[in-house]
Amino acid sequence: MPSKTTSKSKSSGSNAVEGADSEPLVAVLLADSFDSRFAPLTLSRPRCLLPFCGVPLINFTLERLLAAGVSKCHILAHSYAHLVRAHIDSLRKASALSGLDVVVYAVPDARSVGDAMRELDTKELIRGDFVLVQPDAVGAADIGEMVRVHTERRKTDKDAIMTIGVQSAATAGGSVMALRPETSQLLHYDPLTGPSSSKTHLPYEDIFTDATPSAELRLDLRETGIDICSLDVPPLFSENFDYQTLRRDFVVGILTSDLLESRIYVHESQGTAVNESRANGMTHSVWGARCNSTRAYDEAAMAVLSQRAWPTSPGSPAWPGERLEARQGARYVATRNVTVDRSAEVRDRVLISSGCTVAARARLEASTLGQGVMVGEEATVTGSHLFEGVKLGKGCSVEATILGKNVRVLDGVRIARGSLVGDDCVIGSDLKAGTRIAFSEEKADEALLGPKGMGRLYVGDDDEEEDSDDEADGDEADATLRIGHQGIRVVEDDLSSIEGDSELGDSSDEDSDDDDLLDADAQERAANNAAASLAPGMGSLSLGAGEATDYEAAAATERLREFEGEARASLHRAFEEGHTIDNASIELKTLRMASNVPLSEVRRCVTEAILEGCVAASDGGKDARKMGAWLDRWSALLGQVIDDDAGDEEQGAEVIDHMQTYCSLHAESHAALFVPLLKKLYNDDVLSDEAIVGWWKSPASRGTEEAKGGEGRADLRKKAEPVVRWVVEEGESESESEEESDEE
Repeated sequence: MPSKTTSKSKSSGSNAVEGADSEPLVAVLLADSFDSRFAPLTLSRPRCLLPFCGVPLINFTLERLLAAGVSKCHILAHSYAHLVRAHIDSLRKASALSGLDVVVYAVPDARSVGDAMRELDTKELIRGDFVLVQPDAVGAADIGEMVRVHTERRKTDKDAIMTIGVQSAATAGGSVMALRPETSQLLHYDPLTGPSSSKTHLPYEDIFTDATPSAELRLDLRETGIDICSLDVPPLFSENFDYQTLRRDFVVGILTSDLLESRIYVHESQGTAVNESRANGMTHSVWGARCNSTRAYDEAAMAVLSQRAWPTSPGSPAWPGERLEARQGARYVATRNVTVDRSAEVRDRVLISSGCTVAARARLEASTLGQGVMVGEEATVTGSHLFEGVKLGKGCSVEATILGKNVRVLDGVRIARGSLVGDDCVIGSDLKAGTRIAFSEEKADEALLGPKGMGRLYVGDDDEEEDSDDEADGDEADATLRIGHQGIRVVEDDLSSIEGDSELGDSSDEDSDDDDLLDADAQERAANNAAASLAPGMGSLSLGAGEATDYEAAAATERLREFEGEARASLHRAFEEGHTIDNASIELKTLRMASNVPLSEVRRCVTEAILEGCVAASDGGKDARKMGAWLDRWSALLGQVIDDDAGDEEQGAEVIDHMQTYCSLHAESHAALFVPLLKKLYNDDVLSDEAIVGWWKSPASRGTEEAKGGEGRADLRKKAEPVVRWVVEEGESESESEEESDEE
């Protein structure tokens, strides 16, 4: 429980309010996010320096701070402070920071936002109210208006310590906020982080008081990454070392504290249509967002290219990057040194920076290309973001992927959606969905990247402490609100749908990027503001954010995609480092709970990993002795994902079906192994006779769908017939022996 604010910090805060008009406006920018959502892209630079539509994220922030009248900006950098300083120096030389004093402080010991705020308090850099900016904030709603509202409120409410910047979104924003309607005071906050967070309990007695007979519940608010804080905030972090994250720890701690009288408010920036903004001559953006996940990054980029973020759009006077020429279809091309072959196809929502070359018959769609990118002949780039210096070979295919600086993709390579490739890597063979590759000169993974590849599978740092209270962790799902005897619950399982119109864009944007990195189409579906006034005694109230069923499907697809990538990485690491079966199983179960995917998907991933691993460990399947030894070591992992208590016939048959599909799709390397593997897994008691017979009798075993291996499945089933007969006969023989034993 946080302790009461010291008298020293209280008096300082009061003085800051009284002198707010005379105090110069100061901002604090966090250069790091303290999470690994963009790793390995952030292994060589901090989050704030990642390119966004060809421009470093920090440039957008500094541009907004200048427009808001901020005179000084303190940047706290946990890692790569020298790169941040070098970038700030380059902006100074270009006269891009005129009127803004920027100082970069290295805070190498900070491992969370809380640690960074404690460093801020220790350095005593703040003398009054300040603007707190996240490293991935783009666009940003009107900061000047937020400061004005916060300052006016502090004159009458000295306990108002924070104003959170939000904006109404077309879909659920990933958190639940209970607000006092008259003042927008935040009464309750639940970030709904993690797929398993399907329910939340709102404290009825704390929300509904004599002073607050009704409350507004909002699920549609998207945070912009901008907070206005009083001088009291840094000392509160110093007084409570349990505060590590800004939302889940600090905000929730303040709201639930019995000792503190501090209050937090919300400022909602009202969106304005693009045409209306231009007609009214608006010079500031009413749109703000955070690129706090790869999905949010892609959605924000598409919003910028579609001019929903005007004037934060390429080609506008407010654009902080190089000069770009706007063309029909939300296409933007640099005005110098760009070569696009006449036979190349450049579709809607594409940005091409200076120095780029797009070769003959190449195709680009819903993607951004940084400076110096080269796209080879007949290459395809869809829903992806290529940083500066990327080179794609002839016939490459890159879908829903982010490629780091100077990445090379060799001829004919296909990179499946959801992949992230770090700076300077060379990709020489196809990458499966959700793969993350980090640069490595010493340990190139040839099996994964090909003989000419350069890099390794990125599996993360086990010791990394993550600040994970962002909305991106949540399930961004619609919800039904109910009031019960124990308070108010938000139940994800009882979703209701409300029709409405999207305020984010027209239909032409909705159907042009169905399979992009981050399902940006889900953001654009019709929705209402999920808001309503609740008063004590009401029975129930249904809220939604539009077309819940479709959104559920999109969210489930994204969760499955993330799980597949993480599960593959986990199993690869277990095989490589020789983990125990129990430890490997526990890690898989943890990933499954975090992603909330069906157990059948776990069985599929494990089956495919076992089939891949046994061939890789036996010289491509040529050494039967090595393969047998490897299977003796790892086949028990399959048994861990077959629930004996539930009866293993159905689940074991499902494993065989996955084997049949994989061996059919990879017939050259695995077709000849299907029958021997079936026999070994039976002999090793991984698969029961009931499971084998159940698979044989199931309609699925006879299926010949192309996506599951086509006619190859029928061939494998036919070859397995002797094994099935042998299993049945052995079972009958054992039954007869048991009967004879019982008679004796």
